[in-house]
Amino acid sequence: MAIAEHMEEAEEYSSPLSLPDEAYEVYRHLYGKLQLHPGSRAVVGITSAIRGEGRTTVALGLAATIAQDSAEPVLVVEADIENPQLHELLGGPRRGLVDAVTDGEPLAGVMTPITPNLLVVPAGSHPENVGAFFYRLATSRLPQGDGWWPAVVIVDLPPIMNYGYGPMIAGIADVLLMVTRANVTPTTLVREAVARLEGNRPRGLVLNDHRTYLPSWISRAG
Repeated sequence: MAIAEHMEEAEEYSSPLSLPDEAYEVYRHLYGKLQLHPGSRAVVGITSAIRGEGRTTVALGLAATIAQDSAEPVLVVEADIENPQLHELLGGPRRGLVDAVTDGEPLAGVMTPITPNLLVVPAGSHPENVGAFFYRLATSRLPQGDGWWPAVVIVDLPPIMNYGYGPMIAGIADVLLMVTRANVTPTTLVREAVARLEGNRPRGLVLNDHRTYLPSWISRAG
């Protein structure tokens, strides 16, 4: 599907994402810390040690900010297929990542626009064999096909400690951010999650106080 068709469809949607001005500034700060080269077509992975850290919130907020500021579309991909959330944002079940990977299709066929410059790929159907699906995704990466690909792709990844395949799937991202709840998630747990990633260390750490829509503090991972 051509990007122009996506943009035409987006006009039918009212944006479900509404951020205050200060929120955009926080996410701009976060994006700046990634130090991505313009036009790099980077895949940014948002991960965490365990569930409930705010990965999906950060992924959508970051994507919405980049989409607002950029002249090119931004894509959010939901790879946490065991605990999907984006179908609620889209108003019901839709074909998504699992369907594209399983059927050998490019992601363009399962993208849904939610604003004129922001598209999402929900998790989609639940695979019969989760381990086999993630192995295929990890070895083949995101199916781009031969056509258009967005300027930035942000992937909402599974938590590292909850699933054995968490570190393997994190490898589909060019750059990782780890989200953790400040003063809640034990530091030892975060360190263990980073250790499991081995050479694929996060570029940054987002400390989310979980009381607001935004991360309360952002720092570079040491």
